[in-house]
Parts: sequence; C-alpha cells; structure tokens
Amino acid sequence: KKNNKKIALGLFCNCSGRRLLIEGIETKEVDAAKKTAGFPIFGFFSFGEIGTTEVSQCQSHSQTITAMVIYDSLLID
Repeated sequence: KKNNKKIALGLFCNCSGRRLLIEGIETKEVDAAKKTAGFPIFGFFSFGEIGTTEVSQCQSHSQTITAMVIYDSLLID
C-alpha cells in the first residue's frame, strides 16, 4: 500500500565515534542528507546507540547513524 502522508521532519542521531571517520567532511554528509530528504532535518552527536539485532540481545553499538522520520499525521486510516 502506498503511503501518501507528508513527512514533517527527520531526526538524525550520529555517534560521536564517527567524528574521527568523517572529520573535515561533516557538513558534506549533513548537506547531502538535507538535499536528498526534501524535508527539514535536525540532529546531534551521541555517545553510541543501544539496540538489538536479529542475532543478539540489547547491546551498545558505536560508529552508527540512526535516522527517524516523523509524519504530520498518523499512517493509519
């Protein structure tokens, strides 16, 4: 089923461990995300993420980026 709801904004959580990997090009990554997204985005650096995978229980992840979009209305009718 096609989703015709409008995305209101996006949230990007970037692990601070990635800063060493992208040092000097941080703005290029953000600019590319803004250009591609087509909706307002904001974000921040974090100190890692906590989550599960298909093969493991809850654990700490590092050098990751997490993205979430928020719609302007519910996705269900």
